[in-house]
Amino acid sequence: MLPRNAAIAIPILAFAIGTAPSASFAAARADSLPAARAHVRYVDGVWLKYSSKLTTVVELNFTFGNGHLEGKQVIDAALSRIAKEYGTGGKDAFAIKRFASSNSGAAVGEQVRFGLEDLLAGEVIVANNLSYLPQILAKNPAEAAALEDAIKVGGRAVLSFHGSGDGGKEWPFYANELHPLNYHGMSYRTNGPVYKDPAMERHIVLQGVLETGTTLAEVPTGTDPFTGAEVLATGVKTRLMKNEWYQYPVNILADRRFQGKVTSLLKFDARNLGDAFPAQYRYAGGNAFSFLLRVGAGIAGYIQSGHSDDELTARGTSFDGGTGDFDRYVAQMLFFLAGYATAPCMGAECDGLAIVSADGMLTGRVLERGGSLAEPGRLGFTTTSDESYEAKLADVRGRILSRKSGVGRIEYEFDRTGLRAGVYFLSVKIGKAPAKVRRYLVAGDGAG
Repeated sequence: MLPRNAAIAIPILAFAIGTAPSASFAAARADSLPAARAHVRYVDGVWLKYSSKLTTVVELNFTFGNGHLEGKQVIDAALSRIAKEYGTGGKDAFAIKRFASSNSGAAVGEQVRFGLEDLLAGEVIVANNLSYLPQILAKNPAEAAALEDAIKVGGRAVLSFHGSGDGGKEWPFYANELHPLNYHGMSYRTNGPVYKDPAMERHIVLQGVLETGTTLAEVPTGTDPFTGAEVLATGVKTRLMKNEWYQYPVNILADRRFQGKVTSLLKFDARNLGDAFPAQYRYAGGNAFSFLLRVGAGIAGYIQSGHSDDELTARGTSFDGGTGDFDRYVAQMLFFLAGYATAPCMGAECDGLAIVSADGMLTGRVLERGGSLAEPGRLGFTTTSDESYEAKLADVRGRILSRKSGVGRIEYEFDRTGLRAGVYFLSVKIGKAPAKVRRYLVAGDGAG
């Protein structure tokens, strides 16, 4: 928190002279390079490029309970399709290493062997409808130990679909850490409203998801911290999705055991599901539909969809809704879950990338050519280009108060000493590009 009498510079408007305003990332880049795959952050005075480490997905595809043949085939095909859709230069975005039982993974009870080395070969493990997973691995201690070690110690991520969340308590790691929702049963397969958790709507995993093919509705978004009463929001984009609406006695979004470990992404509104969803499993503030959960050194993601294609990609009431959302969401989950390599931005390789906050939220801005104008709270500029630069600080009457010019990379902040409270303009020109101007409201520093 800043001291009460500190001078504060707050950018409230950004525009480019002679050009259109900087576009949001969604409009500026194609799906092949979403923010979850590559973005920039401003860290300790340096622009860093964050690049997803995803190179290989390990798919586990077998079952001890419900075969989920149709859902398994759709998910498996989606992985192959996404790898190609997001590929660049004729190369797939990631390789897939598959461990599957016969009948497309739907052969019930068939042994599938894998070891720690197999799991560590990828950054993300996809659990493709591993129905009754605890029952399987409780009887296969070597595979159980390998999976637990890969996640908790090896830092690998798991993306689980549908039936991978219908297990019991036979395997303690699953029941207490990997998927601690204590599955009770399934409801009727019917349509229900799914929407972004408003607190996370700018999360990079949700970029472009549920933006089209939706209707505006009133949905639960949280609870009053004093009364516990459900808080409703109107005008929230929702999509009716078909699902079995698994019944989970543990509300992972509110359980104190998981505070600080769970990130809510998508919720569903169970208020109008009627007999399809028993009242005791409807939670104030909305039920978890998709979320992230820290597990030791690793992270788990879960998506309820997956019983059959009418829940996944088929037109109508699937997750996809005919908008491309399923592939988009799965791809962004995979890129995010794999973690990131970082490197300072040098030259133009970061131009046009989304600027993302430290907590993984889209800011709605992109890094402009040669760097960006001032960060919030900072009356200065950064350039990562080797070209010439010229910066001018002017007051509201257009009087130039200070200049800074030169050639090459620089991190610079103008001296605010003596600035009175008011409106100021910072103009930065890099190379031959048009000057960029940002408007500031500056609180006086007490110097008169």
